[in-house]
Amino acid sequence: MVLRANWRHQDPPDATPIALGNHPHTITIRPPIGLLAKVPMNPYMIILSFFLLAGLATSAWGWTIIMRGRRTRRWPSVDGSISEFAVSDDDSLPQIEFSYVVAGRDYRCEQAFPGGTTPSQQLVASYALKYPVDAKVKVHYDPAHPEHATLEPGLARGDWMIFVLGVIATIFGIVFLLFGYQHAPE
Repeated sequence: MVLRANWRHQDPPDATPIALGNHPHTITIRPPIGLLAKVPMNPYMIILSFFLLAGLATSAWGWTIIMRGRRTRRWPSVDGSISEFAVSDDDSLPQIEFSYVVAGRDYRCEQAFPGGTTPSQQLVASYALKYPVDAKVKVHYDPAHPEHATLEPGLARGDWMIFVLGVIATIFGIVFLLFGYQHAPE
């Protein structure tokens, strides 16, 4: 039995069938001639394909970060207070711990800073003024998991960057793959 796609051409004389077994009902696959045969499999095309896939994956990851940030805006809020504000000796991010009560249960949480936040003395000073110990604050918490909370809901400054870089990489991969396909040798 010969398995063949509906190609609109005759097999060239050098097309070698590939047999899969020695059974009377052996399937023979002939290499396709046409659209797939025009795609050059040079290293650049393979690298661009991986670049395209990496761009798609990065875009998806960036989109989940954006959606998570947007979701925190809809979280309910309760009154809380800053229980601890600490800074290590080096230029690191401040450690801000706050406490709050949800449904009669006490919670303590540390403020998370987005990845890529650059530590600086100015950042520490601004947060020290904004969140001094014993200050009353609005705490936004996840209703499904009240132990997850934040003082600053919504998107951080750089949350869009991962998504944008992923989209740029995806567009770059698509454009150069199409450009390479159109200029493939016949």
